[in-house]
Amino acid sequence: MFDGISRVYDPMNLVISAFQEPRWRRRAVALAGLGPGGRAIDVATGTGKVAADLHRRAQPGGEVLGVDISPGMISVAERRFDGRPG
Repeated sequence: MFDGISRVYDPMNLVISAFQEPRWRRRAVALAGLGPGGRAIDVATGTGKVAADLHRRAQPGGEVLGVDISPGMISVAERRFDGRPG
């Protein structure tokens, strides 16, 4: 199912959540408590937005791995973050 909606997932999620998704994501990342040099795994990363936010908090020196069973979602994440370190 997620492969079929991967290209429209982020805007659809924003609308379905009544534009609350960015607030929810910021809160989730803050609650993770990740700091510089930290490591995290984002399971069911989808398009990688949470993993990217976690990665920013883990710098310098931290690592974040985003994993997902949907090749379509991973493809969106790869295109979005192509060329970015980490």
